[in-house]
Amino acid sequence: MFEIIAIIAAVLAIAIAIVLILAATKPDTFRVQRATTVEAPPEKIFPLINDFHQWGTWSPYENKDPR
Repeated sequence: MFEIIAIIAAVLAIAIAIVLILAATKPDTFRVQRATTVEAPPEKIFPLINDFHQWGTWSPYENKDPR
């Protein structure tokens, strides 16, 4: 019984060591980038984005947010 527990502990320790080694080799920073195309002229979009009170007229999350 002790041998089985020792084997499980060794496998678990090796798995944790592998995860830590892989994490240590990854870069410290990363970048998330999104892009979209808005089919409207900037003169029409800017007043909506510039005025926070206009948020509800264009926000896709306005109707999804529970109140």
